[in-house]
Amino acid sequence: MVDLYKKYYLDSETIKEILQNGIVVFDTSALLDLYYYSSETRNEIFNKAFNYLKGRLWIPAQVYFEYLKNKSKVSEKPILSYERLLTKQSKDGGYVNSIVDKTKMLQGQSLGEIKNQLKTLKEQTLGTDKHPYLSPDVYAEYESVLSVVENQLTDFSTKTADFQTRIQKEIEKKIAELQSDLLPDNVNNAIESSFQIGKEYSFSKMMEIAREGSFRYSEEIPPGYEDGKEKTGLQKYGDLFVWNQILDCAKSTPQAYRFDLLDRKYHEAFEKEIGIYGSSYTNTMMVELGERLYFAAGSDKNIKLTTKDDLELFKAYLKADKDSWLK
Repeated sequence: MVDLYKKYYLDSETIKEILQNGIVVFDTSALLDLYYYSSETRNEIFNKAFNYLKGRLWIPAQVYFEYLKNKSKVSEKPILSYERLLTKQSKDGGYVNSIVDKTKMLQGQSLGEIKNQLKTLKEQTLGTDKHPYLSPDVYAEYESVLSVVENQLTDFSTKTADFQTRIQKEIEKKIAELQSDLLPDNVNNAIESSFQIGKEYSFSKMMEIAREGSFRYSEEIPPGYEDGKEKTGLQKYGDLFVWNQILDCAKSTPQAYRFDLLDRKYHEAFEKEIGIYGSSYTNTMMVELGERLYFAAGSDKNIKLTTKDDLELFKAYLKADKDSWLK
């Protein structure tokens, strides 16, 4: 069983090699999570990780669509998380105001009730002519402690009010920083300047994948079949679109192999009947034969001339300024 999945196992050296040479693909949640980080952490990611992976960062068109669709809502959540510290929203939050309210209750209502109960108790027990009767000495020490507590609660209440003021100012400062970060949107700017974005699918292509997805989801075949339980329309096939777009990127032409390797592997494939029958795709064959494939940073303008539309696009590139696309 281990040998069966050995080619899919990523040891530390393989992971290191991928990070040094491979194309790194982000999903939607990874992009949106950037809005939750502090500006310091986020800038460290931009300056170190993004720069290290420069030219090798890629996202499928579906991921970019989902990111654009959700970024406005997600980018507001860090601001709401600060506001929730002050004011209760839904079932949680309002911690600061709750502390202040409880302090007021402790000083006012709770302490007042204790004092009232003590007063009533003394009135009931200090009459010497009938029962119940208790010595005044019983109350002396407790009343002294109660007086100290009352003074301490007054000081505690003052300090709580000061704490509320300080934390509110800090929260307002953080919210202002977050709002300034959104204008301009530094996360969006970093994504658009650092990532290559894959080609969008046509509607007919999306419908073709959706039809396939309908069968896959009914049989609970990943990826994405769990989305079929929660989402509707074409969006429930979002993960399937992403998966197909990643596969398209992985097998996008042109590919380059040394001729001796290619010749040897084709002979091996026919002899072993591996990776060639039922598939004429060279990269698929290479993977099935245990060869490791490598990505190289490219350009969407490096097109394959297959259809008349491809030819027309190529003619348009020829008429454009060659310095902008031809290297």
